[in-house]
Amino acid sequence: MSVFTVNLLGRKYQIETSLSLEEIEKIEKKIEEDISQLEVKFPDLDRIDIFILYLIELWEKFFTMEKQSFQKKDSYEIVKKRIKKIIDLIEKEIKTT
Repeated sequence: MSVFTVNLLGRKYQIETSLSLEEIEKIEKKIEEDISQLEVKFPDLDRIDIFILYLIELWEKFFTMEKQSFQKKDSYEIVKKRIKKIIDLIEKEIKTT
């Protein structure tokens, strides 16, 4: 784990993470870009409101990705069961021949 300093919304924060410096810088840049876009989209909101909105949107993306992951896992399990059935049928056919 390494400690890095990130600059968000004009404030510096120290974080401890296993991510690389390049990954941290990429995240920092992405957050700043997203917040800047929200500030343009919602000019009447202050920076705290913008940041809260950003967090809500981020969690929405997280939940969507989590849901997709579970759907893929379910699909994988269905395919796995179908393949197992086919293998069983083939083995049965081989034994009877």
